[in-house]
Amino acid sequence: MIRASKSPLVNGLTQPMVYPTPLVTDLLDDLDKYRWHCSLDMVSGFWVVLILDRARLISAFVTLVGLFERLRMPFGLCNTPRIYQRLIDNALSGFWELSPTGNTREGFRDGVPSKPGTRSVLSRRSYIDDILIGGTSWDDMCKKVERLLKVCEEWHLSITVEKSEWGMSRVDYLGYEVSEYGLGAKPKNLETLATLEFQRTQKGSTVVFGLNYYHRFIPDFAIYATAFYSLTARDFEERIMNPETRDLNTWTHDERAF
Repeated sequence: MIRASKSPLVNGLTQPMVYPTPLVTDLLDDLDKYRWHCSLDMVSGFWVVLILDRARLISAFVTLVGLFERLRMPFGLCNTPRIYQRLIDNALSGFWELSPTGNTREGFRDGVPSKPGTRSVLSRRSYIDDILIGGTSWDDMCKKVERLLKVCEEWHLSITVEKSEWGMSRVDYLGYEVSEYGLGAKPKNLETLATLEFQRTQKGSTVVFGLNYYHRFIPDFAIYATAFYSLTARDFEERIMNPETRDLNTWTHDERAF
């Protein structure tokens, strides 16, 4: 199997596409009103999108066995996440673009309503290829699943069964555990955080900043995090080069905060 590079030259010459990616915090709102959930993952990701001839020439790559051109949208190009997000948004929001050739597989471009009365499938956006279906009842969830499967058939999208969870009262979604009781931290992630050691290098301290993703579960997180945000590169350098003369009060305060 030939795996191409991330094409840094192509990315450097590509004009970034302006398209709003949904905020994770927005996607996690009001999930406690659902009793049943489906957490779905799409098959092949970006590869389901065919690319135009011009894009094939631009994104071509050289290997030891010759020159290769991509037929489908690859990973690694700067605009691929936004294009795929737009494809999923158009599919789930009831938008449709009819190309001159009638080829609906090119529906990743800006769509326009072509079916009067078509409404949003899930009444919420997805995060790229991670889709969450919530139902207030079992029948409500099943109706949404049927609408989603119909849309996937029209847009030539597939769902991977192995990575998806169907009709569960508790599912994993975007690093959280979702249930009718609201959001919760994943036990596996909590175990990792509980055994995390105090980081004594500037590079290692960035791990602490990742705790911000779970800040809603940590009381007074902003107060504790202030101790780490105030550290500078000079503080870490001083700790390593002059361990005897370093500011003990500063580091003692930080270790207590950790």
